[in-house]
Amino acid sequence: MAGPCWSPRAASEAEPALGDILRRARQHQRLTLRQVQQRIGLPNAHLSQIERGAIRRPDPAILMDLAELYALNYKLVAEWAGYLDASATRTSGQLTGLALRLFVELDPVAQRDALDYLERLRNRSAHPGDQDDGENWHP
Repeated sequence: MAGPCWSPRAASEAEPALGDILRRARQHQRLTLRQVQQRIGLPNAHLSQIERGAIRRPDPAILMDLAELYALNYKLVAEWAGYLDASATRTSGQLTGLALRLFVELDPVAQRDALDYLERLRNRSAHPGDQDDGENWHP
């Protein structure tokens, strides 16, 4: 008698979906969708769509907020969402992927510092004459 046929699709279906992971993590923290909405400011209907899988690749910033609230490893959450290829190297040609891979390797304090710095850069770009040249920034 032959064993079950293996296929890549069957293997991926065996892995839990991001929405299921996030729902279980929320329940483990004993939080309702409304409580999560109050804590991170995202409408509970949007959170529900993520958990049900209607939104399979939520915004990375939302994932970061959820990972922090649920005490999950952001790098793993980003991989589960498809933002990171676990086997990808630092020589990736995609600037966004490279930035995200570098970001998730930082500790949480350094991640916040990096986000603060990026926001300053964005503000400086939006209002060129209003900001200093960045030389005075220290994490």
